[in-house]
Amino acid sequence: MDSWLTNEVKQLLSKPCLDISSVIAKRLNNRIQVIKQNMDERALTEYLVDALDTSSLENVWGSILELLREQNIYLHTNVRKSTKENRTGADIGIIINRNIYQYPSKSEIHYGCLIQCKKVDINGEIGEFYHEVSSTKKTQSSLMLDITPSSFYFIFTPSCLLDIDYSLVPVASINAGGGCQSPIWNNTGNFEYHQVLFPFLYNHHNDQITSSTGILVVPALAVEAQNKKGKDAKLKDILPNCMPLWYWFSELLVAGFVGDSRQDVIDTATNGVDFSVEITLSNG
Repeated sequence: MDSWLTNEVKQLLSKPCLDISSVIAKRLNNRIQVIKQNMDERALTEYLVDALDTSSLENVWGSILELLREQNIYLHTNVRKSTKENRTGADIGIIINRNIYQYPSKSEIHYGCLIQCKKVDINGEIGEFYHEVSSTKKTQSSLMLDITPSSFYFIFTPSCLLDIDYSLVPVASINAGGGCQSPIWNNTGNFEYHQVLFPFLYNHHNDQITSSTGILVVPALAVEAQNKKGKDAKLKDILPNCMPLWYWFSELLVAGFVGDSRQDVIDTATNGVDFSVEITLSNG
């Protein structure tokens, strides 16, 4: 199996997600608490994509690439942006290429997933969450699920609107109401966090722990399952179906719990979206 996918490697892969989420949460918090205006969703999506691009000035990988090389893992990304209108219901396609040989096994797989981005506004609502694409009369979730079950929503979330429970640090949860909590930290207990890489996990007063909720992930299946009474949704209503970006990326996507290896899905994630992010992990 994937003997290279150690706790340390997962931590390294989590760090960029935490940094991106932190920036997005702080930008949204500033808009709500200081400027008192909504922020453009497209601008946040653009930042997310540029931050994941290893060749971009905005990239958040930094020293992570060197630390991964010390583990004999090389990572690079290839980002494509399209100006064409797409009808897939997705804003972003993510493709993972894993080509790692580590005796006695080889990890070689290519798979993708589809992402629709939404933003929480100053009133704690997500506009057009159940948006219908006029040309098809189908919701975005339905269009994505017609292509692949590995479809998700990224929710850009201001942490100032969340009620965070720090009673079990580093296990922290969002209070989702009705006896429901959504973990935002280490809900499996697998990580022995490195204090240098993740110093804020040792200090629950640090605002970075709340900023990590800047991007929450919701399965498109959960969205499609709802009996919709309107196009908008309230943040508090979707929280029970949320997980943090860092966990989704390092523990689920890279580890292969989610993703679709069919070529038509990879083709759609490459050419049928506004932004395509291809992440390659290899031995060199």
